[in-house]
Amino acid sequence: MSSAKDPFSILNNDPDRGKVIPQYNPTKIERYRPGKAPTWGEESEDKDTLKVNAIVKQTISIDTIESLPKSDLKPQPSIPQKSSRRQELKMKALQKHKNTKVLEEFQDPLPIEEEYEENLEEIEAPRLQPTFVPKDKRITIQEKEQMEMDEQEILEKLKQLREERKSHTKYLVAEALLREEMGEASKDEELSDEDEDDPNEFAMWKIREIKRIMKAKDERETREKELKEIERRRGLSDWERMEEDKALGTDETAKPEKMKIGFMQKYYNKGVFYQERDEHGKLHPIFMRDYNTPVEGDFDKSALPKILQKRRGDFGKKGQSKYTHLTNEDTNVFDPQLMPQEELFLKQQMKGAGFKSMNRFDVSRKS
Repeated sequence: MSSAKDPFSILNNDPDRGKVIPQYNPTKIERYRPGKAPTWGEESEDKDTLKVNAIVKQTISIDTIESLPKSDLKPQPSIPQKSSRRQELKMKALQKHKNTKVLEEFQDPLPIEEEYEENLEEIEAPRLQPTFVPKDKRITIQEKEQMEMDEQEILEKLKQLREERKSHTKYLVAEALLREEMGEASKDEELSDEDEDDPNEFAMWKIREIKRIMKAKDERETREKELKEIERRRGLSDWERMEEDKALGTDETAKPEKMKIGFMQKYYNKGVFYQERDEHGKLHPIFMRDYNTPVEGDFDKSALPKILQKRRGDFGKKGQSKYTHLTNEDTNVFDPQLMPQEELFLKQQMKGAGFKSMNRFDVSRKS
């Protein structure tokens, strides 16, 4: 075991031995001086760096011991023989410790930042191992062979189509030769334009054709008349045109007045189903009625409740259902759950005045 009294001990070689290290106070603010590291920066060393510094110091102390002459390493006369034996064992242990892998790793330590950058470069740019691809599995060769096969298939299809055309032309030529031999090549069958039709159908067709011609003639004449009338009215003045419209009844005064629909009145649209006409082209009188005219009010309203005895359009308005008195309100309750029981009702009714007969004498009553 090494002690502090031993001159070759690592404790005696520590240069920081006996120094008082000031502790960093975070509450105290120190002045910044250029070129001088702050105290908190000195204490922020990592554990790994402290270990490296300790090992380097240890190696330096070993090197200094080896560099000493042998005369200095010899035991002094004042030291007994046991101490010289102990020194030899220490020298052997230090020599063995020097040859270990720990000293080899930390003799020339690399900076931590450079090692970190090298690791990043290795991670960012990984190198892939080249793999050999055989010829039969290469994509370029397969594509080239596929293109050659496609071209060969196209050529074969074209050759087959040519052969089919040749055989078809041979067949046509043989058929034409046969027709010439039979005399059918230059002579075509002449179809007769006059088919034998039914006389009744022919007569009906004549009638339809005459009606069509007459209809076209009437439409043409009416169109010509309309154009002439338009040209004539264009030549008239505004006053003459207004007088003519009044005489013909085509002005605005001749239009029927629209019925004003009352408040909350339902509108009934006739729709397309009421536009059907009879065989003479006229509508039935019932379809000509105006369904939006108000209903006549010549009926007795006294049987209705007072709230409903209003004019058309006044029902439901503000102030028409004002509360006046309880006698005007309907307080009848017809809910069977709220109706009283019949026996209790009769019992209470018999107790009331006017329900007992005047000629009935109560026997139990004392005179």
